[in-house]
Amino acid sequence: MSVGFWYVHEANAGSTETVVVILLRPPADKIAILRHLETLADKLAEKLQKSSRLPCLYEFGGQHLQEVVH
Repeated sequence: MSVGFWYVHEANAGSTETVVVILLRPPADKIAILRHLETLADKLAEKLQKSSRLPCLYEFGGQHLQEVVH
């Protein structure tokens, strides 16, 4: 399963950027998947606070968010 996020960061002139995250072990339960996505969004926001732009592809296993180099 994968999920896409769009963000606008003032540091990159307000352009809209896209991040795709491959969910390695997504929960089957609807409420659990929402919590999983909230955790993921928080982790992406933390990374974005440290940089003006995020890599375009990540993998997320529930705890760790790792960039996929292609």
